Amino acid sequence: MSFNNQAEREVPTLFVENFFHFLIVLLLFIAILWDQKGLLYLSVLLLIMINGARLWCRLSSRGLDVSLETDRVKVFPGEKILLNGQVQNTRLLPVWMRLEIPLAPGVFPHSGGDLLKGESGLLWREKITWNFELTAPKRGCYQIGPLSLITGDLLGFFQKRKVIIPAMWITVFPRLVSLHPLPVPLEEFFGKQGAKNLVEDPVYPVATRDYRSGRPARHINWKASLRHNSLQEKVFEPSSRKKILLAVDVEQFQHNENEESFETALEVAASLAVRMDFEGNSVGLVSNGLTFTGKPAVIPLLRGGVHLQSLLEALAALRMEACKTLAEMLRQAGDLFRGSSCLCFAYGSSKEIRETAEIFRQDKIPGVFILKDSGEDIFAGTGERIFLLDDIYGRSESSV
Repeated sequence: MSFNNQAEREVPTLFVENFFHFLIVLLLFIAILWDQKGLLYLSVLLLIMINGARLWCRLSSRGLDVSLETDRVKVFPGEKILLNGQVQNTRLLPVWMRLEIPLAPGVFPHSGGDLLKGESGLLWREKITWNFELTAPKRGCYQIGPLSLITGDLLGFFQKRKVIIPAMWITVFPRLVSLHPLPVPLEEFFGKQGAKNLVEDPVYPVATRDYRSGRPARHINWKASLRHNSLQEKVFEPSSRKKILLAVDVEQFQHNENEESFETALEVAASLAVRMDFEGNSVGLVSNGLTFTGKPAVIPLLRGGVHLQSLLEALAALRMEACKTLAEMLRQAGDLFRGSSCLCFAYGSSKEIRETAEIFRQDKIPGVFILKDSGEDIFAGTGERIFLLDDIYGRSESSV
């Protein structure tokens, strides 16, 4: 176990003061000068005790093995998180120690406040374990730790604090909620995708065949080419599965300072993503909001458990802080979402959202807008489909 950020912290006691050490040395000198054996024995005993305790403190942490484990780092709001902290003394020297694990301030409900701690004395070869139970807060990314270990001598004269284990991050996904059905099924909004599309869908390769001149080189299957000793290309099946892009415009939520509606929009987006992935559809995500890593959220169109988890992680890390307009994000994405249909979440009608709708029309992306507040209808005469967030959001939470 590596130790770093060493910083010795002494207990406020008379025995650790330099002036007191000076008095003991002076006492020793007087005892030798006046041949006072009682004072001599006392001063020597005090010097041995203090310096022995100081050496004991320095050696105390070297024989300790520390571990911190959690049963999960990705949870939904309200779920339990179990932390297991363990310290074992691998040497013969008994030590006093205290374990401290800071929590995100005011986030994890705990009777001990924002600091988990355990204190004990450890004899030789002794091991002690602490179990802590936390409740996951609302959606977001939260820091637990770093774990600090404070060790010292059993007399309590000296202590030393060391950071043992770096901080870990807990990802809390958006809450999954029951949704009211849309007035019209999505199939009627978007139609069948792939069956009437002249462009092959590169998401669903089904076989290989001899490569034909003029075909895109990116479709060459190099492993199959080595087996057949000739160039082989992938054969794609036009897919009847829907490819749905979830677009979240953060800018207006931030401008209106409506965090509650922003969280509602993310809960609806997460619930729709889970449902559409279960139905076998490909789901992607784009947002102009920054994540906790300082980068915007862009998840390509794919499907499957691992991809769905990545998408939920991106929604969990999303902050109500826009870095640019949603239209700029879509332009930067280029062909990444071409051929998909879009469910766009926004606070209300605005010029920025209308610009987004124009990009959808240019790229022939069928779009549905889910707004918190319809406000001024700037989509009048454009044929855009608009629904209110409150009409879709179910009040009863689904079990996870």
